[in-house]
Amino acid sequence: MIASLTEMWSIPRNEVEVCTGQTKVTYDDFMLFVDVIQSEGENNDTVRKASCTLACCAQAQGTMSGTNINMAAVHNLITNSSAPHVVKPRLHIAVDTCAELVKNINDGCDKFLQFIMCVCDDKWKITSY
Repeated sequence: MIASLTEMWSIPRNEVEVCTGQTKVTYDDFMLFVDVIQSEGENNDTVRKASCTLACCAQAQGTMSGTNINMAAVHNLITNSSAPHVVKPRLHIAVDTCAELVKNINDGCDKFLQFIMCVCDDKWKITSY
């Protein structure tokens, strides 16, 4: 789990260990988090632990600062990602729209969860390119 988060967020292993240590998150917590993202299942303490861990990783990466999403950093990641060029404009629109929807959420863990749920919503899917 640590290695996967280190790779996914492109941050040092010790940063991930700090984040996971603070929340005491488990692999099962992340599996429930994925279920919630995919099906808008129940948001509970287990999902919160995973959300807080990921928000912490985002802070270490620089895509969040405190409870705020650093949109310049997010756009930079999209621009420099290996995503197909035809997908990138849609991703930029999705993150801008979703950031606007969550801007008034003051809890960083909840803001991260709601932002990711929005970005992962089916309305942003590109079915062919």
